[in-house]
Amino acid sequence: MKVAREWPWTLVLLLPSFGAAQSVPERTAEEVFRIGGVDPPEYAQFIQEPGLAVTRDGTLFVRSAQPPFVAIFDGAGNHVRTIGREGDGPGE
Repeated sequence: MKVAREWPWTLVLLLPSFGAAQSVPERTAEEVFRIGGVDPPEYAQFIQEPGLAVTRDGTLFVRSAQPPFVAIFDGAGNHVRTIGREGDGPGE
């Protein structure tokens, strides 16, 4: 009669070695402009945390899932335009 044998499994991780400790670059945050406020316009009303993307020239794209739209701001925080809206058609 053969007996099934369970072999032990070993997980080996090969991680890079960094000889001397490396310094972590320091980052600072600075408020450049603020979107919204006490009575914000429709493009600055977010029900959920929006997604953000910034281009090299400072243009800010703010994606809102609810309501669904993308608001575009210039580098100074001025609203440029809004893309998208709710609708009644297929996929809207």
